[in-house]
Amino acid sequence: MNIGSSASDIGLMVLLLFPALLAPAILIGIGLLIGRILRLPALFAVAFAIGSVGVLLIAGSVALDRSGQALPGLVERRTETVDLRPQGDWRHALSVSVRYRLDGGVPVDDQPSFDESVTTFQLTPAQFDRVPERGPTMLRVLPLFRSIALVRLADLTTLDLFPWLWIGSVPLVLLLFWLGGRLMSSRVGAVLLVGLVAAGAIGIPTALSYRQWQASEELSSRPLRATAQVREVTRITQVDPFPCTPGSGSRCSRRDTMFDVAQPYDIVQFDFVPEGAGGPVIGVDAIDALATSESSMAAGTTISIAYAPGEPRDAQILETTHTHYWRNALGFVVMVGGGVLLVVALLWWAVQRNQRTRRQRKAGQAQRPVDPVSGG
Repeated sequence: MNIGSSASDIGLMVLLLFPALLAPAILIGIGLLIGRILRLPALFAVAFAIGSVGVLLIAGSVALDRSGQALPGLVERRTETVDLRPQGDWRHALSVSVRYRLDGGVPVDDQPSFDESVTTFQLTPAQFDRVPERGPTMLRVLPLFRSIALVRLADLTTLDLFPWLWIGSVPLVLLLFWLGGRLMSSRVGAVLLVGLVAAGAIGIPTALSYRQWQASEELSSRPLRATAQVREVTRITQVDPFPCTPGSGSRCSRRDTMFDVAQPYDIVQFDFVPEGAGGPVIGVDAIDALATSESSMAAGTTISIAYAPGEPRDAQILETTHTHYWRNALGFVVMVGGGVLLVVALLWWAVQRNQRTRRQRKAGQAQRPVDPVSGG
């Protein structure tokens, strides 16, 4: 879901941007006021602001489902890029720009007119591939004021926008916190919790990386073959598992979590046309770097790849290795695992000391002699 408008209302959109930027601060202020009246912790204000924004987005999306008009649109531009992240991986950025008319007319395939509206969608790979290149598509539009409207692709609904994986993990996280609190109430439980946290901190990343390595080498899940042309190669020798954005208030200049990887690797981007597709896509694979200082692949090189029908961007370059997944995971565990164990041990020691002090204080109060005259 996005907001669309015509060129005649660009100035109005800019004016509305300022109150939209102030909305989070206003909602936090309202949450602080409610929290002070009800004597709730300050964290309630943040939860109130986030919940209010979420409710507004869901309400707008549901209104678009029920009251939105089905209008024809014209795909003006499809943009596909790959964003490399400091964590050493990447994300596909897929966007589509669409023109439409509020009067229900069909936009023509030339320079947009002044009364046509434009909007841009950020889509998943499956949604992006369903949208034709410079072709017609159906939209669902809910006018708000003049040409300003809520817009979405017609084949999507509110249910498609929910992050079901994150929503489903909330009960599990709450259960883990409850279980941790129960275990910390006893010495045996605290020791068991320390062991579980240490095993999870070491075992989970290692198991996930090992599974990722196995999946990267499993050709049976990628039955289709094609040739591709390399467009860009990036050598990765350092990663930052906990990056921060300068200016975000996290004092990035004083925090450095960058470390050298045990096995350098190359992130290779390449173009190819999947079977049955209308145009090229950008595939990405991370392969072990050779001992040479430069990458073994250069832009413009033709390579052989294997890919799955439904996931062409997750293609694998043939005759390469991917051991960096588990090698770097083990290196990270060795470097960070000791620190995690130390922090957990200190927390456990602090809790046990606090419980011991409370028991000694109660024992001292119980043994205090009673004055027979005053009764105290």
